Amino acid sequence: MSDLTVWQRFSEVVSQSPQKIAISSDSVSITYQELYERAASLSCSINHALNKSSATSRIAFLIEDRISAVTSILSVLHLGHAFIPLDPEDPLDRLKLILNDSTPSLLLTTNDELNKAESISASVKILNLDKLNFKYKELLIINRKSPFNFT
Repeated sequence: MSDLTVWQRFSEVVSQSPQKIAISSDSVSITYQELYERAASLSCSINHALNKSSATSRIAFLIEDRISAVTSILSVLHLGHAFIPLDPEDPLDRLKLILNDSTPSLLLTTNDELNKAESISASVKILNLDKLNFKYKELLIINRKSPFNFT
């Protein structure tokens, strides 16, 4: 049994097969390399939204799109946080109850679910993934030694 984290194992797969299709959603497909770059970029945005807190946080996500959901899970796990998946099909009262019980530090969503996210999260900071600019090259400029070192 391997002692690798999910992120470390995923990184191995990326290095072995960067151009293979990692996930498809509707008419869009992305490679392992593209998924890695998006997840690393989102990790930076999450850290920024959390004010780079070193404490482990719970991060909820209300996302219908498969690519965005997988990207969110990988990013949260990469940072060592716990993720709370919320089903956009659940009634608002149930979603509010889950958020109240889990007290996440952040709620990730997309434009498609933004209105619902705003209606259920009175005190939780919301990060809209559709407003982010997933540019891997910008990360390399910020930290040339290791663009994925968040400490």
